[in-house]
Amino acid sequence: MQKHMNDIGAQRSKKRPRRESNRAGASTRERLLKTAVEMFARHGFAETSLREITESADANIAAINYHFGSKEGLYEAVLDRIFRPVLEERLARLERLETEAMENGGEWDVDALLRSWIEPMLDRYFAGGAEGAQILDLEAQISGALQEGRMTEWPRPYIEYTRRFRLTMTRAVRHLRAEDVAWRVEVLCASALPLLTGGAALEDNTGGLCSAADRERFLSGWMSVARALLLPPS
Repeated sequence: MQKHMNDIGAQRSKKRPRRESNRAGASTRERLLKTAVEMFARHGFAETSLREITESADANIAAINYHFGSKEGLYEAVLDRIFRPVLEERLARLERLETEAMENGGEWDVDALLRSWIEPMLDRYFAGGAEGAQILDLEAQISGALQEGRMTEWPRPYIEYTRRFRLTMTRAVRHLRAEDVAWRVEVLCASALPLLTGGAALEDNTGGLCSAADRERFLSGWMSVARALLLPPS
């Protein structure tokens, strides 16, 4: 009996290092990811080296290869960390509105559709803390990388949501041609980020009439433009 108990104890002691190793691996992955978020947001993909990330995270290149596969894989994980909460909120709200439209005989709440896109981003940005600035910095960098050919496309989940949202808008706004709706939605979505990141310029250019410093004021201004572009004249 005693020998049996000793054998069990020995087996358990052999398993502990693996659990501890798993915890250590998770800790290393989290340190790398947290450091990469900060550095990519501050310096961009091209200007951030893996050596800088590993030195700051107290890790090594092998750890990046193990957890993320490559620098590109690490960058995708950074985008997922920062943008997934916004994406999930947008998608949840869009699905609720799709259900409501089906229950209402295909009648859409265009105002709510517009809010489902803009509000999750504004909530994240104006909540304060580092992540609010990081989401705008990273999105601006991605836009630049796409224009310069350093990235070919956004990660697939974001592309799929964007297509779904824009297709829904073409169904909801029936008094305009689908092509016109697509153009107007594209302009609205593309304008939000530059207006938020260039807040001082926005105030200067408009003599203080427009501002990106306050969530409700920015939302009101953006929504008024969106309604003018997409809703029929009253």
